[in-house]
Amino acid sequence: MPQGPGGVIFLGDSLNVPAPKAEFPEPKIKRAIAFIDGQNLYHHAREAFGVTHPNYDVLALARTICQSKGWFFKAARFYTGTPELADDPVWHHFWAKKLLAIKRQGVHVFSRRLRYRKMECALDGGQFQAAVLTGCWACRSSYCAGLR
Repeated sequence: MPQGPGGVIFLGDSLNVPAPKAEFPEPKIKRAIAFIDGQNLYHHAREAFGVTHPNYDVLALARTICQSKGWFFKAARFYTGTPELADDPVWHHFWAKKLLAIKRQGVHVFSRRLRYRKMECALDGGQFQAAVLTGCWACRSSYCAGLR
């Protein structure tokens, strides 16, 4: 018996129905939606370019990438975590303003409050210090961020 995509058994021959094509033709105009993880983008920009705060333009970045690939830019979606006012007032206000500016550009914004975890991790020299947040750059662990 002939099999279609994904191993599905296809009975097209016995029903006088043509078998489906295994591949779809590539569209002439490729439409793209950019999905951007704000925290991930910031940390990689910091590591690559030494930036000290998230000063990137989400919409310009998405449009530039689409243009360089010859894709039609359809939309951008931005995801990030933000600290509570009581935990970090400076970054709370920064992100409130930044997300509002991004929304006004027409980007779909999805945010949630950061979840803090108290734990300990080993830093250089074998010292143990209190740690908070997810994603430790000191010990390259995905579970903690060492306080310096």
